[in-house]
Amino acid sequence: MIEWPENGIRQEVLWRSASLTPQSQGGVWEGRVVLSQAVLVEGRKGDGAAQGGVVQAADGQWYAMLFQDEGPLGRSPQLARVTWDDDGWPVYALDTTMPAPGGAASVTPTDLLVSDDFDNLQAPAGYWNSVNAGALTASAENAWNGSSLGLQWQWNHNPDNRLWSLTDRAGHLRLTTGSVATSIIDARNTLTQRTVGPAGAAAISLDVSGMKNGDVAGLSAYQQKYGYVAVEMADGARRLVMRRADRQGSVAHTSAPVPLAAETVLLRADVDFRDAADRASFAYSLDGVAWTPIGDDLAMEYSLDHFTGYRFAIFCYATVETGGHVDVDWFRVGDDIEGTRP
Repeated sequence: MIEWPENGIRQEVLWRSASLTPQSQGGVWEGRVVLSQAVLVEGRKGDGAAQGGVVQAADGQWYAMLFQDEGPLGRSPQLARVTWDDDGWPVYALDTTMPAPGGAASVTPTDLLVSDDFDNLQAPAGYWNSVNAGALTASAENAWNGSSLGLQWQWNHNPDNRLWSLTDRAGHLRLTTGSVATSIIDARNTLTQRTVGPAGAAAISLDVSGMKNGDVAGLSAYQQKYGYVAVEMADGARRLVMRRADRQGSVAHTSAPVPLAAETVLLRADVDFRDAADRASFAYSLDGVAWTPIGDDLAMEYSLDHFTGYRFAIFCYATVETGGHVDVDWFRVGDDIEGTRP
């Protein structure tokens, strides 16, 4: 477990006993602080490593897999070497020069931020691969819709599987509005991947020809205090806008709208966590070569309201009427962004 002393950093605390009898029932437990250390990550002062587990690696050595909060960036993994003293207590050591565990890997490494062309995967992901998966659902909203995304994707809310698809238009993610929302905060079917440091960028190719009046769709640097670049449909005309929210999730700024005649537009979000800059900026492109900045920067802040670092989020929500949709041709991150075409 952890404790956080006043005017101190978080500490890793371990408790042990010869039995699992609760202390309230006469069990004898003893505790010890096994780690009290903060780690500097990309110029950001840490506030102490926190919860995690102790495991034995393939090389026979013991390690503690922990995390440290990094504000808007989210949580960074911290690997501590563990040895055992003569009394059987684990002794933790966080050392940035420590070599990686040796031996054969027990799992295949997985990238946390991945570009995607939205081709439908052959195998359903997650619990849909379990025996009698159909028995897990009680409604069409929760039933598998025949579309399988990669495991790098996470829905911001439990998705309504009737209203997103990789099969309605091959090679595209279709998001269809099924309810009226007040903002991206309460929009359904918002699809996300985490941001990564020290700096990064993401872009999407968005077909907006199926939008209805009042629809808003785009790409966000997402948390309670969000920012986004989007296409919105107002009075039968499409326009580009950038918005950012305050700490309560209410709109604090909307850029001057830019009329949009094209049916396909590229949208981009850049994040910078270097030296705790914590800034996000937004841009759009009609040709995949020249990017035009829009709006101003978002000062990213971590909030317990969402209890996560910032995420890149693809969204489409209705404010007037339901049934509109957008098609996302691709999602690109990092070096894959440059040289793209609509």
